[in-house]
Amino acid sequence: MLADLSGPGDDGHEEAPPVEIADALGRIFEQIQSKPYEIQLLLRDLADGGNVAVEALEPSLRTAFERLRLVIGEDAAPRGSATGRELFLDLAAPLFLLTATWPVLQRALDLDPDERRGILASASRRTLEAHGYGELG
Repeated sequence: MLADLSGPGDDGHEEAPPVEIADALGRIFEQIQSKPYEIQLLLRDLADGGNVAVEALEPSLRTAFERLRLVIGEDAAPRGSATGRELFLDLAAPLFLLTATWPVLQRALDLDPDERRGILASASRRTLEAHGYGELG
């Protein structure tokens, strides 16, 4: 599912090309939109403290975090800097929130289904700017 996000060079044979944060977030969001029931099941499992979601999401999230660290110029420290972790969490939170609550938000705010990606892009831009990385996305 989310492992499908790997791009050219992710097989270890060639260096991965630079990835812009906005493009990476867009790909993640497209994957989530294309598999809403799987994501809902994973989110329910997380809410119940289960391990299925952890096993399913950890590799993709780790790869996304490593790519983000490269884009923002962090070194190869195993856990990255506190700044890199905070940025990643601030970017991931709206993605998961919109996924988990979109039907409620759409109805309560009378949103068009096609507005979801724009809302995520706007939230991501604000987050990047707040962290001083507005030019990356």
